[in-house]
Amino acid sequence: MKKTLLFLFAICFVLGCSSDGDDTSQGESLNIKKFTTTYLIDNNGANYDAETTYLFDTFGKITSIKKIEFDRDYEELLAYTYNNSGKLLTIERNSNDNFFYEMVYEYSDDNTIETINYINNDGEMLHFLNFEYQNSEVVINEPLINTVLKYNQQNKLIEKESIAEGHTSIIFFSNINNNITNINFSNDQNSYFEDVFTYNEEINPLYPIYKEHFFSLPRSHNNLLVFKDFFSQKNYVSYSRISDSGEVIFSETRTFEYNENNLPVSGEVRVDGVLYRELTYEYY
Repeated sequence: MKKTLLFLFAICFVLGCSSDGDDTSQGESLNIKKFTTTYLIDNNGANYDAETTYLFDTFGKITSIKKIEFDRDYEELLAYTYNNSGKLLTIERNSNDNFFYEMVYEYSDDNTIETINYINNDGEMLHFLNFEYQNSEVVINEPLINTVLKYNQQNKLIEKESIAEGHTSIIFFSNINNNITNINFSNDQNSYFEDVFTYNEEINPLYPIYKEHFFSLPRSHNNLLVFKDFFSQKNYVSYSRISDSGEVIFSETRTFEYNENNLPVSGEVRVDGVLYRELTYEYY
């Protein structure tokens, strides 16, 4: 019986079942329409003229992700298609209006994701992800990399283990009240650091997308930090990376402006007081 229950948690993790403690009533009414990040400076401190825009339908599912790098005239678009019941079917990637590949989602009889195939314009497979569900784990096998996602009985991600080219890395997640507060990284080459987040009390309108459509965020299982704007129920206001010796490697702060519903409409991301990114939110 216990094994069956844990397997159901695996299904919920992939398909996005609601879990105790999540404010689903607010999540369903947030009606996020558009989220844009405007980049002014990159992580190396150089000027960076770019933006990434997410568009969502009225059910909160992603319909497209567009990234534009203005300084090198580059545009990348991910376009999403769903069936009539809202199940994700494909994500098509185009670069400067040229087809690059399509991610095709295949499901098992119990509606869990079984395979994601990357197919080029000639119908050739470029890459694949195979999914297995073992007790409280989701195992993702792909060429050269094996990943295991582990989560607790509250359907919260608590650990990710990856094996690539013979090397193992482990990431531990601490989750308090649906907010990821600490992420600890270590590997078999004695590298270690910790990411620390603090939050305000306002609802994050992007959290339902992470909670309910985790694998619609491209490569989220490989680099969750790319989606740190999404992965907690509240809005993080500070983020720091700390070495094993206690040295602060990187630190940023975020401030927001809110509408009458206490939802963010704009935000600024600063590193050492310097404006790095601007955030804008639009609603239905």
